[in-house]
Amino acid sequence: MVPTLGRTLILLALLAASAGSIVGFATGARPSAAGWKWARRLAYAFAAFMALANVTMEYALLRHDFSVSYVAHVGSRSVPTWVSIVSLWSSLEGSILFWGLVMGVYVSVATWRKAGDHPEYMPYAVGVWLACGAFFSFLLAGPAQPFATIPNPALDGPGPNPLLQNHYLMVIHPPFLYSGYVGMTIPFGLACAALLVGRLGNDFIRPLRNFLLVSWIFLTCAIVLGGWWAYEVLGWGGYWAWDPVENASFLPWLTATAALHSAMLVERKGVLKGWTVILVLATYLLTILGTFMTRSGVFNSVHSFTQSAIGPTILVFLAAALLFSLVLLALRVDSLGSEGRLETGPSRDVMFLVQNLLFVLFTFTVLLGTVFPLVVEALRGAQMSVGRPYFDKLSVPIGVALLFVMGVGPALPWGRATKQQLRAALLPPLLGACVLAAVGFALGVRNLWTILALLFGGVTAQVTLSEMFLPVRQRMRARRGPRRSIPAGAEPRTPPFRRVHRARRGRRGHRGDRGVEHDGKLEGGPAEPRRDDDPRPVPADVRRCRAGIGAAPSVGARASGRQQERPQPRHAAAAHEPVREPARAHRLAGGAHGPDRGPVPVDPQLRRTQCRPAGPDQPDGLLDLDRHRHHGVGRARGPGAVPARLNGGGSRDRHRGRRPGRVFLMATALTSASAPRVNRRVLVAGLAIALPLVAVLVANLGRDPHSVRSPLIGRPAPPFRLVPVGGGAPVALESLHGKPVVINFWATWCVPCFQEHAALVEAARSLPAVQFLGIVYEDDEAQTGEFLRQRGTAYASLMDKDGKTAIAYGVFGVPETFFIDPEGRIVEKHVGPLDRGAILSLVARARGGGR
Repeated sequence: MVPTLGRTLILLALLAASAGSIVGFATGARPSAAGWKWARRLAYAFAAFMALANVTMEYALLRHDFSVSYVAHVGSRSVPTWVSIVSLWSSLEGSILFWGLVMGVYVSVATWRKAGDHPEYMPYAVGVWLACGAFFSFLLAGPAQPFATIPNPALDGPGPNPLLQNHYLMVIHPPFLYSGYVGMTIPFGLACAALLVGRLGNDFIRPLRNFLLVSWIFLTCAIVLGGWWAYEVLGWGGYWAWDPVENASFLPWLTATAALHSAMLVERKGVLKGWTVILVLATYLLTILGTFMTRSGVFNSVHSFTQSAIGPTILVFLAAALLFSLVLLALRVDSLGSEGRLETGPSRDVMFLVQNLLFVLFTFTVLLGTVFPLVVEALRGAQMSVGRPYFDKLSVPIGVALLFVMGVGPALPWGRATKQQLRAALLPPLLGACVLAAVGFALGVRNLWTILALLFGGVTAQVTLSEMFLPVRQRMRARRGPRRSIPAGAEPRTPPFRRVHRARRGRRGHRGDRGVEHDGKLEGGPAEPRRDDDPRPVPADVRRCRAGIGAAPSVGARASGRQQERPQPRHAAAAHEPVREPARAHRLAGGAHGPDRGPVPVDPQLRRTQCRPAGPDQPDGLLDLDRHRHHGVGRARGPGAVPARLNGGGSRDRHRGRRPGRVFLMATALTSASAPRVNRRVLVAGLAIALPLVAVLVANLGRDPHSVRSPLIGRPAPPFRLVPVGGGAPVALESLHGKPVVINFWATWCVPCFQEHAALVEAARSLPAVQFLGIVYEDDEAQTGEFLRQRGTAYASLMDKDGKTAIAYGVFGVPETFFIDPEGRIVEKHVGPLDRGAILSLVARARGGGR
């Protein structure tokens, strides 16, 4: 019963996601209220079916229904209840099911939050989200099949991996990780929608950035919790071990951080729109790559799941998503345009750009180190590992540079900074940071990068604290200062950006008006009050912004019960001058009327037209006619209000003889009136990165993730001369030639080393003809001696304090064990803890010279 119900829910989720994706894209291309309504319904249905499927699996886990294949794989009657609950995400198939649950929650919340906003974009966004949901539903219905039926179920199961049962972070870390990973689907869909529409304005960059920020916060917490968990469970000493699966979560975090910063430039300056979209798309693609890393068996990691058919399927989806993103970028990235420019001199703008480039360089460095062993194996057929030395050597300079930019950037002003501003912004924190670096040097710090980190870290800390307390200081200074009186009849001097903010807030304050106006920006100094008899002409952008402030109740037809067709002044008791209220025409066909001018032709399918009233700068009472698109706004917003059909249009301004640019409300590459221009640079650069990456991943499918063949196998073992723990004569490898040698790299902070220590000691006592050696990797000698006294030993352990011997042997992480034949050649390398059977088998190979 339970397996059948689970499979049915998965199939229904697949059906809802597939149909919703088709309806979403169709509604984006040919807008209709009914299509948008059904796209939303199907998004909610997908979320509901996924939630019910997860509830069904939890029921099976708690009831110990071993007829369900996943329960038979990870369930057990002997584990506590909390372990049974979290077993949902403890293994491969269940983790995909939990992925679907998190995706359903994100899609439903994002669809609900933006149901009445941005109807240009949202159908496309929902279509992309549900396309991703359809893939993961297919993954559950096909290769994964967590609800497969076991014909003759056992009475009990093995339970989840023991390493997942001994710490409460198992309850917290995976949900945070999935919330960060899966959440990147939402900004990915919004970025794709912006490309399909061909526009990325301030109205749409905010929800994109907000959803990206939520996912980034979850992913940041997950990375911290994952490092804590690795320290507690695996004993990795609290260091970032550069494990491929750890890098899988770090890569999208880097690009998401860069995208968050570049989105601020898009909103503030109107620049880097295409760059921001590229970063958002890359972030999602890296999350899919990370999912492939952990579920394909291609990458060597203690975190990897076993090999399964899920890996190749995810690789197909990664290739399809890469191709879709590249084609979309090549066709539409140029349409996003740029509304401003970056300053070339020292400024906060430039620091943002430098920071973005450093984050991208960091991403490329980590990705190259993670994938390079697969490249070597694909080209040469030899396995190898890239360990901590590579990552530390290349990432430390980039990290220090980022620390410098983090401190200098916020201290600089927007726009080009003068020499006086530079001195005032940088000298005080730099002097304090020099003191901090000097203190570190006095305490014995001699490493150059550490001193630079102290120096730049001091600058960053001081600037950050100063920025945090700046509003507090300004308020305190304002309270102490005298209050200026405002003459009667004069409006206060309000900075232009605040006026625009109030205008936007006023428009948002009326639930009926969810339209978006792109009317230019106010820049410059403080706004001066304007008299009615002022003969100076008012610029068009200022006139529109001023009208926008008074246009907030323009959907007040619901309250008044009528539709206002003529612009007219509106007086308010608290206002110093009348607020001009625009005319409104709510219709699918017809015209917009001006005073004594008769009907003005408009596009038959234009949803809403606003006619702005004439101002004092317009002689003869001429009407200033501005067309404003208010997408999907009905006469009233409520349960019965639905978005209208939008196809765009334009009309000639009959009073000025101008023809505004043609408006495409739903522009896509397929429905554009003219053939799109292909950005060949984006296409070539993307293919140059994507094709080799996919080819390498395909070439390495089916390999054993726990088998790492060192390039040293078959070659002479690197010589060493190390001192034993507790002192004594140094031991050299050359003195051991003539008999097999087993070299075990270990440390006291390594929990798996605890597990294999007893087996190694027993094997050394039972095999006197074999020389066993332990090499302690970057550990404290006193702590190591105490460990050996408590647990006993039968062979010498040598101190490798600086890790040079481990580097020579290409050690990626402990424990790693090398088996050397009597001639001094490395026969085999084993990664992970050993048991007695594995030791005897590998020693036999070492005795026989690898045969």
